[in-house]
Amino acid sequence: MRDKHVSYGWVVVGVSTAVNALAWGPRATFALFYVAMLEEFAWGRGPTALGYSLSWLGFVVWAPVAGWLYDRWGARTAVTIGGLVLGLALAGTGQVTSLPQYYLCFVLLGAAGIAGIIIPATTIVTRWFVEARGTAMGMLSTDGPAIRTSERAARSLGSLGPRARAVKRGRSAERCGAAASGPRSP
Repeated sequence: MRDKHVSYGWVVVGVSTAVNALAWGPRATFALFYVAMLEEFAWGRGPTALGYSLSWLGFVVWAPVAGWLYDRWGARTAVTIGGLVLGLALAGTGQVTSLPQYYLCFVLLGAAGIAGIIIPATTIVTRWFVEARGTAMGMLSTDGPAIRTSERAARSLGSLGPRARAVKRGRSAERCGAAASGPRSP
């Protein structure tokens, strides 16, 4: 019985790692979109980069909310909500025409969606492991998925353009959030 529990825990690590890669994708690929945004909107480097910086502060604000959602309704619901919010944020970011819209979509909604995915995905892994918790968390924290996400984004950015790529990423996040049927807590 113990072997099944441990092996299923590693499935949880794999699924959580994939979900985290989706959530970290907007952060890992921001530099690719930054240049395109500067060219298209002429907002200036400072205000555009400020959105990225504020999204990190937004994560700090939304992380406790995501933790509360996890405690209240579980990982499935929290990750689903996070995926849907992140999808809306990215799709909205692909449609912005003004700096306030960018701040609303990328900073406010994007940070909420990322927190809604990462906090529950990380917490559920810690609940599945006692002895190998460090190994499991190390695997969860690998940069491999984020790097592959960046490479794919770079390839598609040239063929799609920044707006269409942001909308496509948003749809992917929404589908992933809607399909979140990960394992329940042990």
